[in-house]
Amino acid sequence: MKKTLIYLMLFYGVLASAQLRDDSLHAIDFTGGYAENGFGVSASYNLYMSQSRLNNYFQLSVLYSSSDIEKKDYKLPYNLITANLGYFFNFPLDRFDKFNFNIGGGIVAGIERINDGKKELDNGALIDSEGGFIYGPFIGGEFEMFISGNVSLIIKANEYYHINSDIGDFTIYAGGGLRIFL
Repeated sequence: MKKTLIYLMLFYGVLASAQLRDDSLHAIDFTGGYAENGFGVSASYNLYMSQSRLNNYFQLSVLYSSSDIEKKDYKLPYNLITANLGYFFNFPLDRFDKFNFNIGGGIVAGIERINDGKKELDNGALIDSEGGFIYGPFIGGEFEMFISGNVSLIIKANEYYHINSDIGDFTIYAGGGLRIFL
C-alpha cells in the first residue's frame, strides 16, 4: 500500500508539472480580504515578461476598501479607491513550479473619501477634511499555488504609504483569491 501511494504521488507530480507549462503572458486575479480596520476587494491584471521559470511581471490593480477609524465615542467611516502600478519578482518554491512567492512594489494613486463626504458626524462633531486625491509608493508580497495550468490560488499582502492622506500614512491590504491565466 505504501509503495502504491508513493508511486501515485510521484506520478501526480509529473502530471501536475506538465500542466503548469502554459504559454500565457497575461493573467487577471480577484481577491478579497482585510483592509485597515475594514474590508477590501482587489482586481489585478498581470503582464508577464517571459515564459521562463523566473517569470517577473508588471501588475496593474484596482483596490476598493471600506473601513472605520474608531475614536472614543464614534466611528469615522472612510473609503479608499486606488490604482496601483508595480513590478513583481517571481521566486519558484519547488521544482514543479506549483508554488511561487512573488515580491514587488510600485506606485499607488487614488481617492480617499471620509464620512461619505458629509462634514458632520452623527454625534455633532465637525470634520475638517473631505479627503481627496492620494498618492505614494507600495510594497507587496504574494504566495501563489497552482491548482491547474491556468488557475492558481493566491494570498497577497500589500503595504501602502499615502504621502498626503488625511486619515493615516500607512494602510495594509491582505487577502486571498484566484488568478486566471488568459
